Amino acid sequence: GITCFGAAYTAAEAAIRSSVNTICASGSCAREVDILTLLFTDGQDTSQPPRGAPSAASTAAARAAGDNFKAALQDMECAAYTLIAAFGEAHSPELCQYLSDRYVYINRAEVLSDWLAGGLNEMLSSGGQCMLGISARCGLVAAGSEQV
Repeated sequence: GITCFGAAYTAAEAAIRSSVNTICASGSCAREVDILTLLFTDGQDTSQPPRGAPSAASTAAARAAGDNFKAALQDMECAAYTLIAAFGEAHSPELCQYLSDRYVYINRAEVLSDWLAGGLNEMLSSGGQCMLGISARCGLVAAGSEQV
């Protein structure tokens, strides 16, 4: 498969901007909003030629996308924190660290479920109002559910 950090960050920015605009329309200002972006990835951008394989061009494209995303969050004037959870053995720790405020490597499915349960619980039990948004590709099928 092909991993494209640019596409992930573009989708995240659009969703975040929409949510911030909605919150601001209700009377709050953007500086009152804290944003946590959680990106699950195999940790290696493969969007540039040769597509499907790591390359210097893909790494450069991922870094540029990450820089653009950080700039967009700064423009929104919200406090922001980006976490990357990489689960592929061939992931790039250097890239994941560059693109995030915090990066974790998840090496097994059992650890992923434990990590998700603990991380989401911590996030949702924080003070204030929390909104959870999940974006996924069309055709994704979750265990025990229908295709979305």
